[in-house]
Amino acid sequence: MSDSPDFNITNYSLEDLIELIGAGSTQTQESIRGAINNAVKQFEALQNSDAVTFFKEVGEKLLENFGKLQDIIDSLDQKEESVYDENVSENEYYNSENISSLLTEELPNRKENVSVLDPENHMTQGQGRLLIPNVHNVNTTQGSMNPTLRNTYLNIINVDSQYREIKSGSVKCSGIDDNTSNKYLGTSTDFTFDLSEPMHNVMSITVGSIEVPRTWYPFNEQFGTTSFEINGKLVTIPEGFYDDPSVLESVIKSQLITIDPSCNIDICGNTFKTTIDCSSNFTLNFIPDVSGCNLNNSGAKVDHNLGWLLGFRQPRYPMVAGGEMNRYASEGCVNTFGTRYLLLKVNDFQSNRVTGGMVSLTDNQEKFKLPSYYRKIKASTPFCSTDENGVPNPQTNTDPSGAILQRPNSGGVETFVRSCRKGTQNPNSIIDGSNNITNAQKYTAQQIVISRKNKSQNRYFAPTDTDILLRFPVDKNSDRRRPIIYGNDGTQTRTYFGPTTLKRLRVQLLDDKGYPVNLNNMNFSFSLIVKQLYQY
Repeated sequence: MSDSPDFNITNYSLEDLIELIGAGSTQTQESIRGAINNAVKQFEALQNSDAVTFFKEVGEKLLENFGKLQDIIDSLDQKEESVYDENVSENEYYNSENISSLLTEELPNRKENVSVLDPENHMTQGQGRLLIPNVHNVNTTQGSMNPTLRNTYLNIINVDSQYREIKSGSVKCSGIDDNTSNKYLGTSTDFTFDLSEPMHNVMSITVGSIEVPRTWYPFNEQFGTTSFEINGKLVTIPEGFYDDPSVLESVIKSQLITIDPSCNIDICGNTFKTTIDCSSNFTLNFIPDVSGCNLNNSGAKVDHNLGWLLGFRQPRYPMVAGGEMNRYASEGCVNTFGTRYLLLKVNDFQSNRVTGGMVSLTDNQEKFKLPSYYRKIKASTPFCSTDENGVPNPQTNTDPSGAILQRPNSGGVETFVRSCRKGTQNPNSIIDGSNNITNAQKYTAQQIVISRKNKSQNRYFAPTDTDILLRFPVDKNSDRRRPIIYGNDGTQTRTYFGPTTLKRLRVQLLDDKGYPVNLNNMNFSFSLIVKQLYQY
């Protein structure tokens, strides 16, 4: 069987010829001539004489039998409509039996998309265009207010803590201005400021870049990482940087010699683990009660103290017999680096935004809310663990955790006369928060106070806040004179529900504990990229 086209007109019926040139174009003789002329011109351009002759014969045969064509066209239209009107399901859903042919019609053929343009002479090949839309958004569109359409524009807010507000100088009694000192409002890592001009129609803000000097001390008194007790005697090291573990070892040794020359500390240069031993019995306490240390809920905690930085994971170690075989070795490695990341908290004093901030680990504590009547109890006769003289209440079998008892407030109690509707007036006054509270209410409040006291953990909790705008890592650099320079990739963005106005900001730079970083009177800076609405 030959693969060449059949140009013998006698082998085709009128129905075949109508389908060949299209049934829709055979309504009139003019449409038949137009379809034949188009076909002839195409094949003349391809210099295919056989096809030209064939289509001329097709036109002559269709025009000679034009009276019979309308009935054939009507039968073809009815046959096509019957395919779609057979039932509803076939009209609504595809035919799964012929899915390959349907996919061939819908999906572009990217593999077999090359055809021969001139098969008789030069065999020229050409690649066809895929039947897919070639539409994309243009970068520039004509606007109405301006020649080019712009919906938003960007502004930069430069925040530098060195320019925070300084109080104006006061006047002495002698009438001389006292301008001899700088009285900054807030610290360099926690301050509030007004913008030089309000930012209107703000849609979103994001941090562009941030520059922070490496001047915070990993070993500092505020967090209780400068002291520990050995045999009840306090060992204290100066605040500062101890990047080299050998320097830290030497400083602690010099302090141990003054307390107990038989005690020694060793930081292994290979494993970075710490060993403490003495020739006599000794105990270790890494969370000593040092007055003035626990400021702003900071200080030494069970999970952050000098022992923790040395690698010891327990807050206290009991007494052991002295000697090399009875010594304490740290469970972890020495950490002289400090915080591994910093948090930038920006309070814009706006509620027209997504409240999502930074979510972290839960503290796993069941917090019981004190009843409303506890305010009366606390004001006059609170539940305390000591008496009026500060002497601890004795423990009982029913309360082994500590006797939490109700006693009158040292500042005095509030009393009032009992009301009486009839009969003899009661001469005894009522103590507010004691006589007007039932025993059941007293017991409930007492147990909640005990529960809150027992469940409190002396540890740091993961920082969580809705105003955290940026979390960025602190890379370890041997040269602390070089500041941390971090460029944001734009993923940490604060988006507002609608155009808003920014006038005032509060900025805080926090460590991994959620407390403002102490930069030792150094300043940090960052930039805010503000996206503002120009027109809808």
